[in-house]
Amino acid sequence: MLGEGVINDAVSIIVYQTILQMKDANGEINLSLPTIATSIGMFCYLIIASVGIGIVFALSISFFTKKITTLKENPVFEISLMFLFGYLSFVVA
Repeated sequence: MLGEGVINDAVSIIVYQTILQMKDANGEINLSLPTIATSIGMFCYLIIASVGIGIVFALSISFFTKKITTLKENPVFEISLMFLFGYLSFVVA
């Protein structure tokens, strides 16, 4: 569900930026191959960056839960930290 939200956000940002790039000085839309190629490149960049951010946050929370032993004594704090890291990765992405 989180991945779907990130992809939907990425697509809406790219479509908006593409329409802005296609407009010329008169306000008419000019569809060209470089604009389409740039849009595809931006989409791939956003997808790769979003997945990379998710991987970094997943590895960091797994490191914290493994190394900090006081989290095992307080499961509410551990679960809260996991939700916080999940939300934080969404905000950063």
